[in-house]
Amino acid sequence: MRWMLAALIACPPPAFAAVLERIPSMELRAPSISFQTPQLAMPSVPLTAALSMTPLLAAPAIAAAPIPVTAAVATPIDALGALTAFSRSVRAQSVTPTQALATTFDGSLSAASAPDPVQGPDSAKTPAPLSPAPKTPAQRMKAAAPNLLTFSNMASGLTAMLLATDAHFLAAGIFILLANLFDALDGRAARALKVNNPLGTDMDSLADVVSFGAAPAILIFKAALLPTFGWWGFPVAAAFAAAGLYRLARFNVGAHAEKSGAVPAKSNDSFTGLPIPGGAGVIVALTMALAAIPAAAVAPVAVIATLLTAAAMVSRLPYPAFKTGGAKALIAPALVASTAVTALAALGLPAFIPAAVFGLYLASGPLIALTKRY
Repeated sequence: MRWMLAALIACPPPAFAAVLERIPSMELRAPSISFQTPQLAMPSVPLTAALSMTPLLAAPAIAAAPIPVTAAVATPIDALGALTAFSRSVRAQSVTPTQALATTFDGSLSAASAPDPVQGPDSAKTPAPLSPAPKTPAQRMKAAAPNLLTFSNMASGLTAMLLATDAHFLAAGIFILLANLFDALDGRAARALKVNNPLGTDMDSLADVVSFGAAPAILIFKAALLPTFGWWGFPVAAAFAAAGLYRLARFNVGAHAEKSGAVPAKSNDSFTGLPIPGGAGVIVALTMALAAIPAAAVAPVAVIATLLTAAAMVSRLPYPAFKTGGAKALIAPALVASTAVTALAALGLPAFIPAAVFGLYLASGPLIALTKRY
């Protein structure tokens, strides 16, 4: 662009007009513009007459040009010499091709392309990888093991969604519980193999959105809400999925803040809010118990249980994590769960056993909060 401006300045329009006057047959004919009125057609204009007006248009460019314009520069040969001299002056500056493209018309470099006076022009920095790349096949397999468990978690959630859409509700619930098992194993495998990294943490959360957010929402919608409310029951299922998404995002933000040192590390003896795998377990247990619930009570029970679970996930209630204390921390929960299971089995209500186990965990958050308060 700067060479074209230099040519325009070095060879003013009158010089072009003097050359073109030797070709009397050339005309600049404006196209006729006619929508419905032929009277708007414009007459032809000779090229020499059109060029006679260009000095007025070229005056601002000549006034702003850094190259002095004199009356002697008026031939195409002089214009070619000016372009050659301008090209030699650019090459004499010894700039890189990238800097040459960023050179302004007056020969200066823009601030974005100027080299760093301290680090130099070749000091481009590349972002550091998340973790060192494994070198040997054994190291690659070691690093890939937790990720394979995470992928199995996601695949189980996808399978559950496909089964739920085909009305295979029991099989869909089993695959959600299977995804829960894979989710429990991938983190433990990463810690045991010492391959923890932020990528694996985020992948685990994204897989949980599928397996414990979307899959249970579709399951409860197809099994209990759609038959009674139609599509009016979809907001209830969507509320559960949205609560799970919020729960995972809040957990990730807190985990990254603890690793960076922005906030003090929190003890692992409790979760803030109901974990999303526990929320998915409540929905699965409820679905398994639907056959034993009276038909008139299925929809109200499903709505109340789903919304309570969603509220527990976004709450700040403390829920036991069972990560510290060893086997002693599991004694009391195991006794309570075994008592509930025995009572339901004695009453001939085996369909309510999963609902009782996950229901007790859902109620543990408010109970712990009340115990600490009083």
